[in-house]
Amino acid sequence: MDAYLGSLINRFYKVAPGSIYIDKLPEGFKRPSMYFPRPDVNESSGGLQFEFADHTSKVTLFGDDIDEVYSKAVKIRKDILKTRKLIEFVDAEGNALGEYFRVSNIQIRSNEIDATATLTFNYTVEEVYGRADYVPIEYVNIVNEVVENV
Repeated sequence: MDAYLGSLINRFYKVAPGSIYIDKLPEGFKRPSMYFPRPDVNESSGGLQFEFADHTSKVTLFGDDIDEVYSKAVKIRKDILKTRKLIEFVDAEGNALGEYFRVSNIQIRSNEIDATATLTFNYTVEEVYGRADYVPIEYVNIVNEVVENV
């Protein structure tokens, strides 16, 4: 699990506790619960040294009653908006690291038949291009002379 997903799970769980499922939803899953599938990723160039990876994540909340599930989704959205859409990175134990990333375009869609609500949002990851290490030139001695053919 990457740091972005772990930090999102931590934030969502603090606001609306329940069972958490990652990548795959089991056959007999519990309700209330949240499902965090792998995000959709689109890459774009950011320059010569790094690239951007735009992630679109769709987290589904499951419950027994549509009103309960929808209110949890709204509660999560409001919690994220009150911090100006900033999510704090956490380590594997859930301790805050003091660094943040920002989500955008938070949308809620509900399904009354299944008693689910889906939160859709985006975030961008900046990744450095993989380059071989090199030793920079520290000192260059240039000699300027003309050699004549004799």
